[in-house]
Amino acid sequence: MDYLSSEEDNPNILDMDFKKYQFIKFLLDDSSIREQFLGILPKEVFSSEKYHLMDIESCQVNMSPGKWLLRYLGNSGGRVSDLIYWFHKINLERALIYLKEEEPLLIIEQPEPDINVNEGERFSITCKASGYPHPEYQWLKNNQELLLEGEEQVLSFPCAKVEDSGIYVCKVFKRNADSSINVLLSDPATVEVLPCISSNLAGFSRQNSDQEQPNSIRTDLDSFQNKPKKFYEQNILSTNCPESEKIVIVKQPRSYGKVAQGSILWFKCIARASHPVNYQWYRNGRLLDEQTSTKLLVDELYPDQDTGNRKFQFFCKVYNEYDEVMSDFATVELSESDEKTKYVAEEKIAFLIANDKYEAYEEDLVTPAVDVVDLAKLLKSINFKVIVFRNLKLREMISAFQAFCRLLRTGSYAVVFFAGHGYECYGQTYLQPIDCSENLLPEESICTEYILQQMQETRPALIVLLIDACRKRPPELGHRVGCLVEF
Repeated sequence: MDYLSSEEDNPNILDMDFKKYQFIKFLLDDSSIREQFLGILPKEVFSSEKYHLMDIESCQVNMSPGKWLLRYLGNSGGRVSDLIYWFHKINLERALIYLKEEEPLLIIEQPEPDINVNEGERFSITCKASGYPHPEYQWLKNNQELLLEGEEQVLSFPCAKVEDSGIYVCKVFKRNADSSINVLLSDPATVEVLPCISSNLAGFSRQNSDQEQPNSIRTDLDSFQNKPKKFYEQNILSTNCPESEKIVIVKQPRSYGKVAQGSILWFKCIARASHPVNYQWYRNGRLLDEQTSTKLLVDELYPDQDTGNRKFQFFCKVYNEYDEVMSDFATVELSESDEKTKYVAEEKIAFLIANDKYEAYEEDLVTPAVDVVDLAKLLKSINFKVIVFRNLKLREMISAFQAFCRLLRTGSYAVVFFAGHGYECYGQTYLQPIDCSENLLPEESICTEYILQQMQETRPALIVLLIDACRKRPPELGHRVGCLVEF
């Protein structure tokens, strides 16, 4: 299967671009991805005996499984096109974006410019694009994004409504491997939905005004009567408002019941009134900033970070200068977390230090700067914000780390990496700044316990502390009581 145009574009796996090689190695170091990848390799390429050989040799030579696997495939004559074919078979888009050649973004089918339909009819608007990485779509109506239902190349309307009339444009975009984004806008499509007018509608309403209410209406009334006292207090303005000025909610937000953690939910509230209305959404009684449209998108819902509460109530206040009403409560309860729970960080941020030129030592360290650069590239490729320092003195290390902690937010993923000189003292690991002496004194160093303590105070969701330093014990410590030093 040919994905690359020439031998120059299709090098041996070991000769591919270094950044691409590192990223593919990083992916294959993930055991779940590696298992999928090995599962589709032909037996003549990778047999079960090779599987055991990988485990043994990668441990013996201190090499990651991903690096061992790439080296083995490269030495066996494997090329980049082979990797592309195999990653296609497991549908791993993250790898393909790095390996395949980019294709320009082009709109190959524009929406129909004028669409006229009758109310109740089915219609759709289509925009198709080509390119690689694969194009994504976002539809806009009158310059406002359509949430959830507007993210496909075909925007469907099963039953046209008058309020569907408007000007529709499709925003097509392509996320490239270098994190850049290409964007194109389609030609506009003007939609007009013609209302269906029934001459018998008014008479029907009058004839049925004195009849028994249907079960669906009685159910709604029962639901209304069961609302808490607070609901009536919030809606007292509506009872004092003239009938002609009242706001009527015609579509209530729906309850989801119990859902998995990390679920994406959306709620809709639509009101009818003789004057323009405003919307404001609330969660557990708290106003949600900037949530002032008919729709509320809850992107990946998790338990409350402060209380651990897994039950939520959402509602919408609809108001204008004449009236104010509250929607029904939409209730959601999160299930217990399990092995399938998907976690998403509030923010991902990394703090990397490379100390390689020590004032007290004649020889410079060779690897810290190289390791920090490589790690920074990998972290950036998975959307970490990366802060890098080189050759810091004690006060500079403390100040830089304290500034890093101030950037952390509750629920963040935090990574700290130090490459340089260090030592261990009474079970504590110490990191040395470049202005330390040769005496391995705790007061001239930073204790990793202090680093962890400061980070934990910000309540991150994940802390990763990576230390690339010696752990040699100071020769004379008998007279010392302890080694923990506060800053």
